[in-house]
Amino acid sequence: ISQDGDIEEFSRPDGLSQATGNRFGPDGTLYQSSFGSGHVFRIQPDGSWDVLTDQLSGPTGIVIRDDGRVFVEDCKLNTLNEVFEDGSFEVILDERLNCPNGMTRDDDGNLYLTNFNNGQLLQFRPDGDGTVTELARLSSPINHAAYFEGGLFLVARNDLRIYRYDIASGELTTIAGRSPSSARAPRAMAGAALPIATMCEMAATSNRPLR
Repeated sequence: ISQDGDIEEFSRPDGLSQATGNRFGPDGTLYQSSFGSGHVFRIQPDGSWDVLTDQLSGPTGIVIRDDGRVFVEDCKLNTLNEVFEDGSFEVILDERLNCPNGMTRDDDGNLYLTNFNNGQLLQFRPDGDGTVTELARLSSPINHAAYFEGGLFLVARNDLRIYRYDIASGELTTIAGRSPSSARAPRAMAGAALPIATMCEMAATSNRPLR
């Protein structure tokens, strides 16, 4: 999409179906999960692509750490997986997950996962003892999550809101979307336009990447 709003097809990997989570790697490669086909694709800046893995059941959220480790959620199997260069994977978490859908990381490499079915926000430390900690539970399914300057930004589907969870204090606040006294907002706000606009504005004004 150009700055003028023109849309041009960038890439069309064979088999891409129900594109869900994606993430840029340190080298600029776009990792794209395909929930409908079980693939995770790698798409280069020129639009060329290859398959990282086709062995997952319902891949969703993706995190690429600075050390190159690739983590992918599987909503259908309720697992968190580390995917390797040869396409194989290892289940590293299979507890307390209920259709994990969104995932992000902080500057220390800790992972934050969101459960679509029960609104949980979980913290997982892959380099530690494997402890899973519930940080918050919303009354609405959580679609997406992003990390930015010590906070987690959560897109709540049914609430039509974006929340900010402060990692240090544990405080959860509403930063965008309808208030309890406001008129019902269009449902599309929660799914696309509002989170995209908000997150792009944060990145543009800070020169720091969202994770």
